[in-house]
Amino acid sequence: MRGPVEAGHLWENYLVAEPAKWRLVREPETREFFWRTAQQQEVDLVEESASGVKAFEFKWNPRKAGVLPPKTFRTAYPDADCRTITPETVFEFLSNG
Repeated sequence: MRGPVEAGHLWENYLVAEPAKWRLVREPETREFFWRTAQQQEVDLVEESASGVKAFEFKWNPRKAGVLPPKTFRTAYPDADCRTITPETVFEFLSNG
């Protein structure tokens, strides 16, 4: 059994890698990156495409489902679609690519 910190890191890695494989084939024009400030505020995954910007926070703990990207990010990208992905919402995230 993995500890909670390591489980969270594996969860984040899985949710970045799996959709990237799908987009590589079906949406190669989508850019993917993470976002971090000098103050270490971060967004786990940012997708930029012709349809807009999407920002994702990956949380292994379902109780953190309401966590959004930092206010600094939301101010810089006010039209970004921001979501938190937990084990309870992962199917929708993965099935939408």
